[in-house]
Parts: sequence; structure tokens; C-alpha cells
Amino acid sequence: MPCPQLRSVMRVFRRKYTAYSNGIRRMIKVPMMITDSGNIEKIRGIVMTEHSATADSIESKAFQSTIDYTKLSQAKLIEQIHTALVAHRHFFQLWQAAANNYFGDAVTKELTEQVYPNLVLHNHDLSKIFYEELNFLWLVMPEPEMQAMLTFASYDSSLLPDTLDEQLDLEKLSAESLALLWNLSTLTYVMQTSRWVETITQHYDQRTALKLETEVWVDRGGAEEDLRYGLIAAGAEYGDVETLLRGFQMAPGEVGLVDAEFQLINPKHGMINHRRCPAHDQFKELNRERLENSCVLCVVAMRLSGEMVNESIRCRPVSLPPHRQSADHACQWEYWMD
Repeated sequence: MPCPQLRSVMRVFRRKYTAYSNGIRRMIKVPMMITDSGNIEKIRGIVMTEHSATADSIESKAFQSTIDYTKLSQAKLIEQIHTALVAHRHFFQLWQAAANNYFGDAVTKELTEQVYPNLVLHNHDLSKIFYEELNFLWLVMPEPEMQAMLTFASYDSSLLPDTLDEQLDLEKLSAESLALLWNLSTLTYVMQTSRWVETITQHYDQRTALKLETEVWVDRGGAEEDLRYGLIAAGAEYGDVETLLRGFQMAPGEVGLVDAEFQLINPKHGMINHRRCPAHDQFKELNRERLENSCVLCVVAMRLSGEMVNESIRCRPVSLPPHRQSADHACQWEYWMD
């Protein structure tokens, strides 16, 4: 997709979302919770330390370099939508903990109100915040920008209703509709980090914001937790490089953020090609410091992800911006086992 479209997304996001949020206060209140507490606890990576492969497990099927997510079962797609909500909630907690540790309670409260102006209105119900932002993406974001952000689903306004709320019966949606809703949900989850970074930058400075971004993703385990969601969905948490790649293929912060292709050379050796990365497209001309920080984060997080699956897995960046080996990708990674 054209880079200007991607760069414009986050530039207009705060302005449009603020207007949208203010409008919520004047609207008839509509519940925005497509959630079930039983499902959330079932898939929460923090407490789900053991997971056995099922008939629908990705682990039980032949490895594919790219997955047609519309071919997944309805149950798996619905599970992934719920997972994105859980991931969003946990990621919010990581950011609050990092901010509180650095700024203290009072400042963190002020920052949180800037990140999510309607949090108090919704009585601190993060599920409502999640679906408020999801509806923003679906209702307010222009179609060209929305299509540029989608990584594995196709934009089609006829696939989902105008308002995404608790009245939506997921079991009646088509696979194409569920895949689109999942992709929108993953974007809602991962875009949270930009809201925190931009807010802290405005109130303090970018260096402080990027320091906390690193703390959230690396020191507090945000990247590893994201992969854990994918491993649980794939059906195995520990194993070899093939296990790792299968986990990445279902991790909301991986497939929901970057356009990725996975090459399995053998079960102990594989490559990941990020064909498009929004951080690269957005920051390469406007904010080199943020781009460099994003790449440093990835170098560390990608290594930790491999070690989380197996301590013997090694990782190296084959190609990184600005010294990419080819213009057809943002970056490339190699994993292997000793």
C-alpha cells in the first residue's frame, strides 16, 4: 500500500478519535461488549500455562508460508477476536504499571484520561473502550486508510454492520466477516501503544515515551505475551522453530500489525519476511528516532520470542531499515536451533 496512506493514519487518528469520543457522550448509549468472561479466562495467556492440540489446532495441519484466515473454523476465528480483547486489556495494564512506576499515581491518572478520554464515562470498563475504538476504525476511518492498515483481511463495508456491539451474533457471521473483525480487533489492540507514546511525548518528551515503550514491550513482557496468545491458538507453547513460526502466524501483534510471510526450511530453521511494516512506513521520513527505537525493540523482542519457545533457538536480523536488501520488504529475520 502507498506509504502516504499509512503515514496519514496516525497523524489524523488523535484528531478524529477525539471528535468521535466527544460525540459518544451525545449519542444514545449502546453497549459495546462482544465478550464472555468464560471465554476471556479460557484464553488468557497469563493463566493458561498448558494447552493441548485439538482437531482445530493449527499445529495439527501442514505448515503454510501464508495462511488464508478465512479458511479457519468459525470457532477459531471467534476465539481470536476474544483474544484481541484480552490482549488489549493486558496491554493497558502494562502501560499503566510502567507509567505509574515512572510518574506516580497522580500523573498516571492524568495521562490515562488523555489516552482514553471516555474511560471515566464508561466507568473504567476497558471492554467498552475497546469496542469504542473498534467502532471508530470501522465507522470513521476513511476506506483507503483502513485498507492500508489491514494486514490479512479485505475491506468490504457489507461484511459487518454499522455498529459493532454486544447484539452482534458472531456465530451468524461468515468467515470473511469474522476475519475482518479479527483484523480490526488486532489493530485496536496494537494501536494502543501509539496512543500512549503520543500522549507522553506531548506532556513530557519523546525520549521518555520511547523509554516506557521499551519497558512495556521488553522488560514487562509485552512482546512475549503477544506471542503466547499465538502459541496457544496454534496448539503448542514449547518446541522448535516450526512451533515458533506457527505461533507468530496467530499472534495478534504480529499478523495484525505487519504483512508477514513465513518460510519453514525445516523444523529447526526458518525465515520471516515482513513485507510491510506500519512503523517503517510511518516513521521513515517523519520520525527517524521512533523508527530506530521500533527496530531496536524488534531486534530484542524477536530474540526473546525464540528463546521463550526453546532456549536453543537463535535469531538474527537478516535485513533491517534503512539498509534493507530489497525494496519488497521492511525487514527479514532468520531463526535456527543449535
